[in-house]
Amino acid sequence: MKALFARIFTLPPEKRVFGLDFLRAIAILAVLLTHGDLILSLGQRGWFSTVTGLAGSLGVELFFVLSGFLIGSILLSLEPKFQRLQILPYFWQRRWFRTLPNYYFFLLLYIAATLVIAKPLPNLLEYATFTQNWLWPHPKFFDQAWSLAVEEWFYLLFPISLFIFYRLTKSFNAAFLLSAGLFILLPTAIRFSWAAAGLGDWSEQFRKVMFVRLDAIMYGVLAAWTKRTYSALWKRARFPLLGAGILLLFTVWGYAFTQDFTTSIFNRTLLFSFTSLGFALMLPACDSWETRRETFASTSTRLIAVWSYSLYLSNFLLVQVLTNLMEAIGPMSRAANLGFLTFYLVSSLLISALLYTFLEKPAMQLREKLPRV
Repeated sequence: MKALFARIFTLPPEKRVFGLDFLRAIAILAVLLTHGDLILSLGQRGWFSTVTGLAGSLGVELFFVLSGFLIGSILLSLEPKFQRLQILPYFWQRRWFRTLPNYYFFLLLYIAATLVIAKPLPNLLEYATFTQNWLWPHPKFFDQAWSLAVEEWFYLLFPISLFIFYRLTKSFNAAFLLSAGLFILLPTAIRFSWAAAGLGDWSEQFRKVMFVRLDAIMYGVLAAWTKRTYSALWKRARFPLLGAGILLLFTVWGYAFTQDFTTSIFNRTLLFSFTSLGFALMLPACDSWETRRETFASTSTRLIAVWSYSLYLSNFLLVQVLTNLMEAIGPMSRAANLGFLTFYLVSSLLISALLYTFLEKPAMQLREKLPRV
């Protein structure tokens, strides 16, 4: 038992940046807060629910930017190899060994749960290919998969764009910036055209539609390019950029709440762009934040960051199970609700720790045995 405990709660050996782990932990805790409020309130939505809903939305947007920063850093490190077509399958297989085992495991769990409660299944081929929200609203099944579709299609399409532009321009920097411009301008332009056409639902018809959200990841990729190209500025301006990012986020979201989310063109278009930019501006400061020694708080933060992908996939299924159980039990005291909330949080952390240890980590270890280019 002691060996198992040590295996689960030991940090991975690779070097990690504490500031980025801190952001990952904040992002996933924001998502947990949002879903935890569903247990605490059981449909009685008040001002606190509005705050928690905003926290979860921002948490996912932060994840997009962090994913872009990681992917951008990886692609930039592969620059010398981008003259060969083999670099594309090499990059994809490493990404897929990281993301797909957990995703398909939870897809199977959702299928099983849906069959148990005798509800109809959606088009599973769409979920298998991440096309369930390509240019249309995400189905009400495996809800959190909408953001995974955004990430997986970015992982597929951006390297292709980068490879093609590199072949055309013979300059990796030019290819990178041309691809960045394409992946920012095209989704933003489509959002503007949809908003002008009267599409209304901010979340279902804009936030959760894959093709119009690819730019969210691109801002993180551009941050990785900026770090490599202007490394001195990246370090020197980190605190002014941090302040600018926080100020930008407060400003645009403060303005957003003075608007009607259903009718405001800004909320359905540039709010997403400025949110991603605000988080990207925070990266230089967090990228240089290291701890001098490990404490309980820093180790806990790192572990939550390491488990964040499993936490993201697992927590909402647990929320659905618990809320259905609570509704079956009937009205209960506030203390009982808090007990269910505590159980949800502790169980989510434990489940994600087990998933990381026995599913994610073995898959990542297996990918290291694959041939390199």
